[in-house]
Amino acid sequence: MAFSVTAIFLFILLANRGEPEHDLVKATKEYNDYLASPAHQALIYPEEGDRAEGKAAIIALVRNNELREMSQSMRELEETFNRKFKYTWIFFNDEPFDDKFKRITSSLTDAETQYGTKP
Repeated sequence: MAFSVTAIFLFILLANRGEPEHDLVKATKEYNDYLASPAHQALIYPEEGDRAEGKAAIIALVRNNELREMSQSMRELEETFNRKFKYTWIFFNDEPFDDKFKRITSSLTDAETQYGTKP
């Protein structure tokens, strides 16, 4: 008997809850709508004349044999940040960069690339 009363009481409580406090489907739709909105798109892809005009560069201390790791880092940074601003990439090494390193890193960006040595 006590079990039946408890079960009925819980059923009534759950049935009268109404809309859940955290509606994941609704929140996901609102977030996706925001991502597609013109306001958000303007943040991601600013107009050509509206880009940052500060003087900056991305500097990397890297060796020729670290090309694979540097390439992955460049891809990630270009996809998330630098494709908008096109800051110059400056690479320093303790020996001259080989042609393969220069060719691959310069192909990963639309920005200018510079290479130097630092003992």
